[in-house]
Amino acid sequence: MSDWFIVTSACNVNYGIFDTDQRFNQTIDTINSIKYFCPNSKIILLEASPITLSKEKQDILNKNINLYVDFSKDSIIQSLHKSLSISFLKSVSEVYVIGSFLHSQTLFDNNDRIFKFTGRYCLTEKFNKENHIKQGKFVFKNKQPFVNYYIQGTNQQVDPVSPFQYKTRLYSFCGSLVESYAHTCKDMFNFFYQCYCNNHFTDVEHVTYKFINQSLVHEIPSLGIRGLMVDREGLRSEE
Repeated sequence: MSDWFIVTSACNVNYGIFDTDQRFNQTIDTINSIKYFCPNSKIILLEASPITLSKEKQDILNKNINLYVDFSKDSIIQSLHKSLSISFLKSVSEVYVIGSFLHSQTLFDNNDRIFKFTGRYCLTEKFNKENHIKQGKFVFKNKQPFVNYYIQGTNQQVDPVSPFQYKTRLYSFCGSLVESYAHTCKDMFNFFYQCYCNNHFTDVEHVTYKFINQSLVHEIPSLGIRGLMVDREGLRSEE
């Protein structure tokens, strides 16, 4: 049995409050936190930037992780970055790169534990790997109520796509679920496409709850992570 971390990343972008070097250094912090708080894990980085990282940065990554996967030349990623605003882009690109990688990989065994981790977040001393060792299960933080969204420029409320949401900064799943989850990611990607074509905003948290097989989910109250996020209140720390 092996522990794998799939880190989703977009270091080389021209949006957000951090520049590309800051984003890259924060991603290195993510990697170092995995090594410290979950030693002997294998780390895969899925880089979904539309511009390829410099050779120097790629070399640094390759020295610190087991596999670097560059999506910068992928036609879907290029199209998403050209056609979507940042608020729409993050969720659908994450679902796409995870599904694409899971569909093509040959690394995982059925007994492995695979963690999906958002780059630029870090594990903390509160992270407990034992909370995730559930054969044949996904492990998410306890579901939370849905969030109301409104059509931009109006007060018209958008009907929620699900009654709850699963936070997706960190979750894990059994290696036996890889194939079925790859198909679920494809279904989620198609659903995003339908929503966005109709200017109906939703996000990966709500869509994950909508599509995940609830009978295969084990919920835990705490993840043991920290990171910075930007919302209506500005920049704040989140655990």
